[in-house]
Amino acid sequence: DAFGCDITNDSIKDCIKLKSLNIGQNSKITNINQLTNLEELFCARCVLGNEGIQKCTNLIKLHSEENPNITHITDLPNLKVWIYNYY
Repeated sequence: DAFGCDITNDSIKDCIKLKSLNIGQNSKITNINQLTNLEELFCARCVLGNEGIQKCTNLIKLHSEENPNITHITDLPNLKVWIYNYY
């Protein structure tokens, strides 16, 4: 279960060259705005929300299935694919 995962905001704060990140089911990562090179993000069933991704303007693909915390993408001008659903 990823909810017991020890990866936190602080754990990834210096990973600024990441192009892809999967934080699905992680309850400890709430802000990834420092990851400005990120192009693909998987954040299904986690606590990450709109404010935590607003500076990730290079995102091309966003997978936020079952994540009600991401509700708009207007800050993401390069986004081509947004996969979402809410249960």
